[in-house]
Parts: sequence; structure tokens; C-alpha cells
Amino acid sequence: MPPQKRLCPNSSVYGYDSATVLVDGVMEIEGVKGDRTVLNWRTMTVIVVISFGVGMVAAAHKAILEQLTQLGTRLLSVDATSDRPPFETQSIETQVNLDTTSESASLSTVSPSLGQANRPAPVGMEAPKRGDVRVVVISDINGRYRATTYGQEVLAAIQLIPAWQPDLVLGVGDMIGGQLLSLTPTEIEAMWAGFDRQIFQPLRQAGIPMAIAIGKQDGSNLILDEDAEVIPDGVVPGSYVFAQERAAARTYWTGPERDLGIELIDSRQFPFQYSFVHNDIFYLVWDASSSELSDEALAWAERNLSSAAAQQAKMRISLSHYPLHAVAQGRDRPSEYLSRGEEVQELLERYEVHTHISGHHHAYFPGKVGELELLHSGALGIGPRPWLGTEALPKRTLTVMDIFFDGLPEPDSDAIATDTLETMDAIATVYTTYDMATGAVIDQSKLPRVIAGPTGLVLRQDVERRDLTYEDNQRYRRSW
Repeated sequence: MPPQKRLCPNSSVYGYDSATVLVDGVMEIEGVKGDRTVLNWRTMTVIVVISFGVGMVAAAHKAILEQLTQLGTRLLSVDATSDRPPFETQSIETQVNLDTTSESASLSTVSPSLGQANRPAPVGMEAPKRGDVRVVVISDINGRYRATTYGQEVLAAIQLIPAWQPDLVLGVGDMIGGQLLSLTPTEIEAMWAGFDRQIFQPLRQAGIPMAIAIGKQDGSNLILDEDAEVIPDGVVPGSYVFAQERAAARTYWTGPERDLGIELIDSRQFPFQYSFVHNDIFYLVWDASSSELSDEALAWAERNLSSAAAQQAKMRISLSHYPLHAVAQGRDRPSEYLSRGEEVQELLERYEVHTHISGHHHAYFPGKVGELELLHSGALGIGPRPWLGTEALPKRTLTVMDIFFDGLPEPDSDAIATDTLETMDAIATVYTTYDMATGAVIDQSKLPRVIAGPTGLVLRQDVERRDLTYEDNQRYRRSW
């Protein structure tokens, strides 16, 4: 009888990140037969050369990240009693210089002088002009399943964030590496303890408020169908598949020591869906850690958006882990974006929500559909993905979002080119997004003008539909 092949279960339930071919329960790798691998001298030579090259790249990458981490540590130790504006640079012999004109970072002897209190940023990194409100957006920061530690880009980012002087940090889901039925309560608690120690507490000790959307690996809201053919052990049809992870998330975020520094408006189902006001902006956070939204969720959202707190705010922002539209390769299956995205979009536009921020697709893209701005935040942790229809290399990113309530001010003579820019009803938003492997700012002009997905075209934030070219009106080609 020939060996039987099967695919590992889909990642949406069992926690595998990709399908792997198994042969009689043993992984089959191309070129490998049985338990033996035949290698000739040419193949071995190629393997040695490739391994050496990868090792050199990895060593250089590690050195850059170590410098970023050291820089963050230096920034956090700034004397709070000094008369200097926060994070203003001094003339010192050696500093970290992140070369934002190239794809790689370099170290050299420099003495950068930001010198402007309205342009706070880490030393050596491009400093955007601060808006009336500044929000730092991070997403998908988790490591591998069960991990209780974080990658160097994540740790460097957390250390550098205070230098941007944000009013708020938004975490758009997947803060830990859950979504495994085999996890024990002890393992889940250990992951949240690692998050608390390495992410949440450093930000709050720096005096920075934080709000989050629950991601699929934090506490998925996936419900097992009543008529499911396969029923995992311990899961009741019609109930949450990852009920113990949701319980652990609730326990962590509702603990008395978890002061987020924000004013909650509707907290009855916190941390899964809730609303809050901060700096005269109303935030609506969806329980969207799977592709499905219930009628009750939509009704809840409308009640909140029509409330006095929402309508009296200067701006409204919506937040969910799963996006309304697909933008990344491997994430354009129907189970990887909100199945009722069009209804959500119509609701948000009706109540004049300015921006919807999402994660999950691991690909930074400042987009828009209709009247709604869409900030697809990139992955800061593992697994960044390329956009649909491109071969671009993905990057681990962090976004600084500056909000100007009265429109953009006149440009300064020394103004730094910003990443994205948009205006709507006098409100202007500017995104400055950093490649956290190098510290370089992502150049918006090098992003796709449009992304063709299963729900239609998502335009880049600065592109108008009337200006679309024949090439822009591309057809969607699925990536799976």
C-alpha cells in the first residue's frame, strides 16, 4: 500500500501557521525519501555556501537590533529633572545612526540634533511633527506558540516608544502566542505574565496609556458550529473553541493592577468589545478575533457610535484584529477577514468614523475604501507578509499616527517628508511607519497604489479613485 499524504489542520482552529505535507505521519521534504537523504558533493557545496551567507546576514541583523535595544535603554534613562526638552539630543562622541536613506542601518560617529520639542523621536530616527494627538500602533507582536519572550524588534520598540511621546499606544491583537487546544492554564498564564513584564508594565511605568483589541491568539471568538463533523475534546458545539484562552485574557486584563490609563465608556464586555474616550477621540473596539461577527455585535456597535460620548468627540476611530478587507498574501481566504465587512464599513461611514485600524494580515498598508480610512498595521513580531499581487519583501513595522484636529499646519522650512497624509472634515492624519529592523521610515510612494483583494480594490491613502490608471484597475488573483 503506497504511503498516504495528508495536510496538517488549518491554522484557524488548531494553531498551525501553514500546511505541511505528511507521509504516514512523517514530514516529507522535497528531495528526501524515507529516512535517508542522498547528497552529492555539488549539493553539499551549495548547502555550505548558502549556510555561510545566511549566517553572515543573521549576525549583521543581530548587531543592528542590539544597537537599537541599547539606544532604547539609553533613552529610558534620560534625567527626568533636566531643563532640556524631553529626548533632545546632546553632543556626544558616539551615537547610533540609523541610515534612513537605505535599506540597512549603519553605526557611525554622529551628533544628530532634533532640537525641537514638537518633533519628539528616538535619537537618530526621522522625527515627524507632533499632532494634537499622537498614537503609536503596534500589532501581532507575539512569538511562536507558547512563547513567553519576545523578539528583539519588539523589545527595542517598547524601549523606544517613550521617545516618541505618544498619548496612547494601541495594540491591535495577537499580543501572545496562543490559539492551541493543547495549552494548559499554566502555559497561558505564563504567556500573559511575560507580556505584562516585557510589554505592558514598561509602557505604563513610562506613563503611557494602552488599549488593545483581542487577537485570535489572545482569546479567539471562534465558535464551533452546532453541526460540526469534528468536535475537539472538551469543546461543546455552539460554544467558544478557545474558551479557556478567553477566560485567561479576561482575568489578565480585568485584574485590579491593570490600569490602562484610559476612560472606559462601555466596559461590560471588556476586554473583548468596549469603547473609550481619550484626548477627545472616541474609540470603538470590536470583538473580531475571527472572521465572524454576530447581529448582537453590530447592534452593540451602533448603540455606542450613536451615543453622546461618540458624537460629541472630535474624532471617531474603530479598532479590530481582523480587517474589513484582505491585503496580504495567504490571508485572502474568506476565513481571514471579516465576513460582514461591508456591513461594518457602511455602519462606520454612517456615523462618520474617520479611521478603522486592524491587524492580523501582518502587512502594513495605509489604505482607504469609500470614505473610510483603513490602517492595516504590520506585524512587529514573527511572520510579516507581502501584499497581495506583489513580490515585495515584508517588514516588521511600528506606526506613529499624528492627528491634527484643525487640518495640517503650514509646512516648516525644515519639514521632514512624512509617510502618509490625509484630510477629511478638517481632521488630518499623518502616518510615520518605521521598519524596526533598520529604523528607516517606510516610503509611501514605494507602496502599491492599490491592492486588489476578494472584496475589491483597497486604495493607498493618498490615491483618489478618479486618478486610477488602467494598471491600477487590476484583477484580484487569489494567493492560496
